[in-house]
Amino acid sequence: MSPYRAVTGQEPLLPLDFIQATWLTTPPSRLLTHDELIVQRALELLSRQEELDKLSSDVYASRVAAAQRWADLNAQRIRDFNFKRGSLVLMENTRARKTLPDKAKARYFGPLVVLFRNRGGAYHLCELNGAALNYPVSACRVMPYLARAAVPLPPGFLADLAQERVDELEASEDGGVE
Repeated sequence: MSPYRAVTGQEPLLPLDFIQATWLTTPPSRLLTHDELIVQRALELLSRQEELDKLSSDVYASRVAAAQRWADLNAQRIRDFNFKRGSLVLMENTRARKTLPDKAKARYFGPLVVLFRNRGGAYHLCELNGAALNYPVSACRVMPYLARAAVPLPPGFLADLAQERVDELEASEDGGVE
């Protein structure tokens, strides 16, 4: 078993052997003349692009298969809540997660109200009094608050934010603060 296989669980996709430092070509049966050596090297270089293309497609197929395998294994844990405007949510306190001995620290902040979700997948939240947070929050930090109903947002709720700024924030690709 090669060290590469021990680490990754699959054979290397490179056109060389890690155990013997040789290219995977047929060995000559005798010593070659200078012209024969040049011809052999030229033929190896001609087939190089085909091998690289095959290698690239094999690596891509392996990556896609590994991503699908990971998604299948973690299907029970992957959740996309896709909160709507006005939903009540809790925001995870990541500082408490990083310091394990602090059991008394709050694990979540909230409840908070969802204003919108930007194109990057992060949520813009506000307090119950309408004060918007100054930063987008990563979707992995937002958990549902099990309330009986959503909070309806009155018209002009975001009076402190101009509509152009809200449109700009909704269109942003920012992934949010983790």
